[in-house]
Amino acid sequence: MSRKVRYAVMGLGHLTQTAILPAFANASKNSVLTALIGHSGKRHVVDELGKYYGLDHLYTDDEIDRAFREDTFDALYIVLPNHLHKKYCIMAAECGIHVLCEKPLGLDQEECLQMIAACERNKVKLMTAYRLHFEATNMQVVHDIGLGKIGTPRLFTANLSQMLVEGNYRGDRTRGGGPLLDIGIYCINAARYIFKSEPKMVTALAVSAEATEPRVASNAESNIDQSVAAVMEFDGGGLATFNTSFGASRENWYQVVGTEGSIKVDPAFDYACQLSSTLKMNNGDVKTTNTPLQDHFAPELIHFSDCIINDTRPGPDGHEGLADAIIIDAINESLRTRKAVRLPEIVSVTPDPGPDLVIQRPAPDTDQIPVIDIKAGST
Repeated sequence: MSRKVRYAVMGLGHLTQTAILPAFANASKNSVLTALIGHSGKRHVVDELGKYYGLDHLYTDDEIDRAFREDTFDALYIVLPNHLHKKYCIMAAECGIHVLCEKPLGLDQEECLQMIAACERNKVKLMTAYRLHFEATNMQVVHDIGLGKIGTPRLFTANLSQMLVEGNYRGDRTRGGGPLLDIGIYCINAARYIFKSEPKMVTALAVSAEATEPRVASNAESNIDQSVAAVMEFDGGGLATFNTSFGASRENWYQVVGTEGSIKVDPAFDYACQLSSTLKMNNGDVKTTNTPLQDHFAPELIHFSDCIINDTRPGPDGHEGLADAIIIDAINESLRTRKAVRLPEIVSVTPDPGPDLVIQRPAPDTDQIPVIDIKAGST
């Protein structure tokens, strides 16, 4: 292989156009965009983006077999609705193509296991696109807690919510929608890297979109949960509580309370704004750290390409995505039974994320980025 990994991006919605495609300019040392794969009903989007980025290898999803045969890319970045992740991951793996997949890795742990098995069987790399593992603010919090700046972490609380726009596929359960799977997963993953352990018990409650005034975008067949609240008990005495919703105004923060202080990160999970953390210690010291707006996606590309070129294991690999899927399955069981659910032992084979993974690149100039035939939240 050349020293640059060739990528195709599959799924040309809002996230791809405004953040992922521009990120290749910041990852040019070892990564190059060579192909696009879009929806067959929107061929003009593929063609217009291909022209803007100077690409010759342009496909739609009904040409996927040809795309995989023509040897125009080494790795596939999947940015599709959640229910399509498994299908195209396995297809790519069987063609010897490495896979970088947006979270959630799969709809449940069984899908994740199938995706991991396919990649291992075909000796290709699989990485779950947990961009915050490479982000300075979140990893500095991990570092500060590891240094004991707030003593022993005891409580983790997070709120992550937004009002879903009409027509957004995330309002459709059949396409893997709903706040738990789509954005609540950020809270779950953050709690795991804060406590550096795995939860052993979960309990949860939810309110369906149909049970409240119809302000969340949802069709009658989808029946998504509008809001979910969950509590996770961790080994070592940590408790993590999070609230996530597609029917509430925008909140985007978490707080960790320890025996000797606390840290609040607000905003915490966003890729399009400056993130900030405030450390408060029992001695009265207060320190606020603001991270300049950064490119969250180039670091993923740089890291994954390094792993492919050097034949090393990605940081947030498929097993990291699997761990969160196991927890989400348990939360869903709690929602069904209205009882606390004991988790199976999660054997962590992925190293805990930390500051050594941080890669900082300036955010792209969004004013110069073309946005073609999309609306916020589309894929």
